[in-house]
Amino acid sequence: MAQTSRRQGPRWRLIGAVAVVAAAFVGYTAYWLYAKEQIKASVAVWAEAQRAEGYEISYDRMRVTGFPYRFEVRMTNPSVRALAGEMWSARLNGELAANALPYDFGHWILAIDGPLTLERDAPERCALRVEMTSARLSFAAGQGGVTERLGAELDGLRVFTLDGPAPLVRAMDSLRLAMRMEEDDRLHARIQVTGLQANEESADPRLAGAFGLNTQLLRLDATVSRWSLIAGGAPVSAWSEAGGRLAITESRLEWGPARMDASGDLGLDAQLRPEGRLSLALFDPEAFASALIAGGFVAPENQDALRLAAVLAPRGEDGVAMPLRLRDGGVFLGPVRLGSTGVAGGQR
Repeated sequence: MAQTSRRQGPRWRLIGAVAVVAAAFVGYTAYWLYAKEQIKASVAVWAEAQRAEGYEISYDRMRVTGFPYRFEVRMTNPSVRALAGEMWSARLNGELAANALPYDFGHWILAIDGPLTLERDAPERCALRVEMTSARLSFAAGQGGVTERLGAELDGLRVFTLDGPAPLVRAMDSLRLAMRMEEDDRLHARIQVTGLQANEESADPRLAGAFGLNTQLLRLDATVSRWSLIAGGAPVSAWSEAGGRLAITESRLEWGPARMDASGDLGLDAQLRPEGRLSLALFDPEAFASALIAGGFVAPENQDALRLAAVLAPRGEDGVAMPLRLRDGGVFLGPVRLGSTGVAGGQR
């Protein structure tokens, strides 16, 4: 009997382990099916809440898949339409997929598959078709459901005008965006754009003539303070009075003869005009100065001074250092005034 008991011991342990695994699988399946129905109900409630806010959300079909590794909400031909104001709409001719892990519903990754049609009826009729080879967005929420991190990866963007005026941007090779909330109500953002192409009929003719229609690279690492005021729709005057600033830690621009790095701090003065200082490192200051002069950005009496400043500015391994200052409504590159900034935003 003792030997029989010893032989059956491992068998019962194996059966017990299989039973535990089976129970866990059944329990997880039940949880997944329950959460699936909750997600579908939440989407319906959210869509109805948007209608109360003045937006109509619709789609041809919605399904929740991804078992057992994730939850994937797939919408076919989703659209959103504003019911008042400018009367705009956005419609995706394809599928929108939103993915989340079973243990983290605060982090969703969205994938857009198909062309997007954008229309606006007022104040001027406009219709665009936007195509992308790939598009992914990431949202991560913290306590209270407030978004704390946002990311975007777009490739092969092309914009086609269907009706009305052409937009400023007609193509973009890639966009990478990462934003996160930091302490003390600050938003930190990193953005990189490559292969940006402007429409000739919509671009500023002076800028296009001086630097061209194609921007090879735009990179920015910056922090915006007092972000909650901007996110809450407060006027720029309230943001400025609260001490709001844009701190540029690092940036790079490659736009025709404009090839430079920049860092500094910007804000608004009492008249809501941009004010602050940027430290520029110009890779080819003579070409940059010539482009500004050819584009008519420098008064004739200041052109020789700008050329001289470009030649005499201190040179280092990272280029020629020149300060760009904005004060009293003016823009100064080194000792030369380039022009006027005007009033920012128009919101007081």
